[in-house]
Order: sequence, then structure tokens, then C-alpha cells
Amino acid sequence: MIIPALETRNLNITYHLANRPSVAVASVDLRVEPGEFHLLCGPSGSGKSTVLKLLCGLIPNIIRAKVEGDVKVFGKEIHGLSRRKLAQLVGIVFQNPDDYFVATSVETELAFGLENLGLPRSTMLSVVPETLAKVGLPGFDKKPLTSLSGGQKQRLAIGCCLAMNAEVLLFDEPFVNLDPSGSLELITSLKDLKRKGITILLVTQRLFPELLDLVDRVTLLQSGKIVYQGSPKNFVEQAHTIASDPIYQAFLRMYGLAGKTSEQSRNDLVDGEAAVTFRNVSFTYSDASSPALDGVTCDFHKGEIAVVMGANGAGKSTLVRHVNGILRPQNGQVTTCGIDTRESSVATLARHVGFMFQNPLHTIFSDTVRREMSFTAQLFGIPDAVTKRKVNEIAAHFDISNVLDTSPFVLSAGEQQRVAIASTAVIEPKVLILDEPTHGLDGRNLYRLETILLELSSKGHSVIIVTHDVDLAYRIANRVILLKEGKVIANGSAHEVLCNEKLVEEAALILPTQIRVDKLGLRQEKPNCMESNG
Repeated sequence: MIIPALETRNLNITYHLANRPSVAVASVDLRVEPGEFHLLCGPSGSGKSTVLKLLCGLIPNIIRAKVEGDVKVFGKEIHGLSRRKLAQLVGIVFQNPDDYFVATSVETELAFGLENLGLPRSTMLSVVPETLAKVGLPGFDKKPLTSLSGGQKQRLAIGCCLAMNAEVLLFDEPFVNLDPSGSLELITSLKDLKRKGITILLVTQRLFPELLDLVDRVTLLQSGKIVYQGSPKNFVEQAHTIASDPIYQAFLRMYGLAGKTSEQSRNDLVDGEAAVTFRNVSFTYSDASSPALDGVTCDFHKGEIAVVMGANGAGKSTLVRHVNGILRPQNGQVTTCGIDTRESSVATLARHVGFMFQNPLHTIFSDTVRREMSFTAQLFGIPDAVTKRKVNEIAAHFDISNVLDTSPFVLSAGEQQRVAIASTAVIEPKVLILDEPTHGLDGRNLYRLETILLELSSKGHSVIIVTHDVDLAYRIANRVILLKEGKVIANGSAHEVLCNEKLVEEAALILPTQIRVDKLGLRQEKPNCMESNG
């Protein structure tokens, strides 16, 4: 009989928060075979990361929690393994390697774990280059960590585990901080690890058809309990039979894997009055040798959802910061709601433009949600009675009425995001800008965000989104603008831009998931844009 690499039986994990027990995992039976690629997924708060923290020893050694049930690593009770032994058997790669890198160069980072094992210098000198070759980073030993891309940092984190001869690798949301090309780069690394017989347990809220193509088995958690275990093929197919489960349905629809073609791109460009216009706009930062924007001309219309996309450094953030006057064009003209941004203050433009950053906590500062939502309205002199009425109406609409008197800092990521958008909505801006709004959201909260943005556009607001999320753009955008090296290389409907493989590749993006699903043969129905890839 084969001894499983990882096994839990009747696992229960309970945190004690504010002296009150909070059950994170309940009655979980999990079995991961040696050499298996096992996917552990589920909505936010379902217990995925908690399971990983237990399997790598963070719980209960570092993070205090009550653990009940059997937990074994290669047939041995985990509580009977020393931390040193467990670290040699099980390695973990978190979503952001920068959070736990301790050195300044690639070779010193790789050597850190080996030093802690007490290995001689001669051994380390041979292990470092061998490991870098294994993870596709040959010759990177002298490079500073700051020079690595997101995908390269993930490879180095994997190498740090392999250098210690870890037989099992745990991945906790490794795609969160990667752009599309970085995500596919990581999937290539995972394919190599699987081919070498490494056991993989990966936690993610983001699914890719290329990832499902590697997976041997899927476990879906919901509210700390297992609601599905089986093959990835059945995992996708069961979306048809459990449509009554809104969380599961939302979780799968996020990736276009529900096997239906109802999630098609919006092909309706909005040709009405422009809310924002760029005319031959150029801008160069003082410390840069090349322009961040180079002769950009485009319009953002009222009632339109426009998505700005491109590789890191393409000029996306620079472009949207011209809309509210944070940056001013050095050449050309930007007009926002009829106002020349060169002749107006940021404060004046703020009455017309709402701006939501990637991390809502960068803009939230009040001690309650109610005060946070009221602040801007009060700043602009809106009467208290009107502000109170608007806050109550918008809170109900955004499903945050129950937390109005709660600190926004204790809310979930999805709730904090809704608070940030709701706070902006109180003053009814004509233009709303969102920078990477899907960061850290599960399917349920992403569905809520999409619904809110579609409603705002239907009421005449101009919504401008900066994102790497091709699937979000494909689902809700009227218009997609692709940037490369500060220039517009495409401006059209989501359908005509994102289904054009040459354009997508030039912008360092990937095709929408629905299209890639068909290319891998995971679904029989074909979206209509499969024929438009000229």
C-alpha cells in the first residue's frame, strides 16, 4: 500500500479571536499521494491557507490554534517531527516572496536555508548553481533580488525549498501578484516540478486552463468543509448541476470554466459624449530616459466601461493619473468633464473623478465605515441630512449596511473594496477610476464588483479600469485600450481587441480564459470570437 505524502483525518482547526473560538476547518479528510499535483481551492475564508499553515508547521508552532484530528507527512505524525525535519520534507511558497526573502542577492537567499541546516560551505557552493539550473535561473547567482521579475522571484522561492531537498511543495496563492505572462511562466515551472516527481499542493482562487491541465485531483473547501473532491474534469462539469449554489457558481464563472458560452464579451462600443479626452499626450518622468506616454490620443465615454491594459511599465497608471490632474501633460491636452486638467486643481477635479487604488487601505482612514463614507461629502459641503440619506442608500445597495458602525480595518478584502467604492459613490463622480481592483478577491466578491461597475455605467458614469485581468476585461468592458511603451497599440471593443492573438501577445497579455479553455479541449462549445482572430 502506498503511503500518502500528506494525509489529514477528521481535521478540525479552531482559532481563538477576541476570546471567542472561530472554527476555520471542520472534519477535513485530505489525502495527497506522492508525486500528485493536488489543487485546493474555495472562496475567501474557506480554510485553504489554514490547511497549508498546518502542514508546514506554522500552526500551531507560530500561529496559535487548536488542532484536532490526525495529520501525517509520509506516514509520520506531524507533531512527532522536529521543525528541522519537517522543513526538509515540506517547503512552502507564499503569494509574495518579498515578504520572506531575507538576503539581497540570489545566491545568498538560496544559501540561507542551507546555512540553517548547518551544511558545509563546499556543499552550498555546488547546491546553489545546481538548484538555479533546476528552476530555470542559470547564471542568476550574483543578481540582486530587486532586479528579478515576479515570476523569477517565484522560481527562486521554489529553488529555496528544493535546495533543502523538500519532497512536498505547498503553494499559497502564488498567482496573486503576477501579471498574465508571469502566471504562465509559473505554470511552466510547476509542470517541470511535476515531471520531476515533486508532490504539489496548491491553493489558489485563480484558475487557468493550463493549470487544470496539470492537476491530478481537486478539493474544494467552503466554510471550512469539503464540498467536492475529484478529478478536474468533473470539477468543471459539476458547475452545470449545482447552479443553485451561488458561491460555487460565482467561484467558477470568474474563470469562464462553467462550460457555458453566456459569458461573452460586450461588443457594444459607446459612441456618445466623451467624459475624458486625450489629445496627443506625452509625459516623461524626470528620472526616465524614455517617455511614459508618447502621443496618446483616446476618448473615454459617458456610460462606458473602459479597460486599460498592457505590460508593467507600459504607461497604464501614468495615463489614468492624468485624468484627475495628479499628473499634467507635458505635451498635448487632457480634458476631464469639459475641464482642461492643466488649468484646474486636483481638488476641483476630485469633484468629478473618483480614484480607487489597488489596496483600499491606502485610502481608508476613518474609524467607522459610516464616517469613511461621509468624509468626502462633508469636505465638499454637502448638507449633513443629504449625506446621511445617501450613505444609508448606498450602503444598502453595496450590501454594507450591517458594518456601517464597524471599523473598516477589520473587514474582509471584499468588504473593504466595497467601502472604498461606496465612499466615492456618495459624491456621485462622473468618472470612476479603479487600479487593479480584482487583487485578492474571490469569485463571490468579484461578481459583486462586476455588478456594481455595470450598474454605475448604466447610470451614465464613465468607469476606467487598469488591470492585468484579461477575463474581467473580456466580461464587462465596452472598450479595451492596449498600451505598449507609452503608445496606444489597440483601441476597440473587448471582442475585437482581446480575441486578436497578435495584439494580445504584443501587449504581453494572454487570451481570455474561455478561449484558452477551448484550445486545450476542455469544452465543446466555442465562443463566437474564435473565428475573429485575424
